[in-house]
Amino acid sequence: MEKSFVTYTAEENPKVSKVYADVRKRLSEDVLEYLNERYKKAVRISNTEIGVLVGEFIDEDGFPHDVCGVVKVQAKPYYEKTEDENGNALSRPVEQFILEDKVDAYKKDLKAKDVPKK
Repeated sequence: MEKSFVTYTAEENPKVSKVYADVRKRLSEDVLEYLNERYKKAVRISNTEIGVLVGEFIDEDGFPHDVCGVVKVQAKPYYEKTEDENGNALSRPVEQFILEDKVDAYKKDLKAKDVPKK
């Protein structure tokens, strides 16, 4: 299978919201396809969430109940922004998401908790 990699440009996608929407759409479609291959049922339940029927639970009276999970697809900031267009500090600054930094932080957190790797 060929790996997907998309290059977005400011000329073609000047609005952050359009890039985020495309990322969510692409990931949602891919995740939904995979989950439908793997589980009995996977359906989109919102623009960013996919509900998955993982199995069933049989209660003490013998009645089955669906056991479900939800997968949420998010687009993360590819930029950092601390000021608005007038130079005022944002009350909620945007921090750029750097995948390698998140992986390192996760590994450090596991090590601090002394959790065995899976």
